[in-house]
Amino acid sequence: VDARSENLQTPLMWAATRGQLKVAKVLLEAKADPHAQDSVGASPFILAVQHSQIGVLLLLFALCKHSELFASKDCKGCGALHWAAYKGDEPSLQLLEYFSADFHAVDNEQMTLLHRAAQGHQDRIIPFLLERGVDPSAVDNQGRTCLEVAQQVSAKSATARRLARLL
Repeated sequence: VDARSENLQTPLMWAATRGQLKVAKVLLEAKADPHAQDSVGASPFILAVQHSQIGVLLLLFALCKHSELFASKDCKGCGALHWAAYKGDEPSLQLLEYFSADFHAVDNEQMTLLHRAAQGHQDRIIPFLLERGVDPSAVDNQGRTCLEVAQQVSAKSATARRLARLL
């Protein structure tokens, strides 16, 4: 049930990516590992967020310990929240908030959710993150704020302009 592909992905990871809720449920009932990680450290939980699969996220929350799901990090230390911010996925962010996710989390590079949103050009979720108390003045391990990250990605980006207006 936990056979691995070349990139170490499992059938549960593929079900999570594709939003195959019935398949994911059968695999979990057959004792598939919900915490398995692929070659870049992504778990089924992270993959479900990366592909906006809310149904799979709800299934994982129903069948797994929430603290273990939130502890899942990829090779850069990014968890589900970082990925939802990077993708600009407000429904996933709202769901993760409902289940008490830590919006002050930082990854291995000390990047906040605002840093990752800036990298992903996700200007429309900036107000949502600011309302949840994500610190816009926090610096990453290179000493950059989220505004500086946005400006480095593209000085003319909507994300940089919105951050500059809001801060």
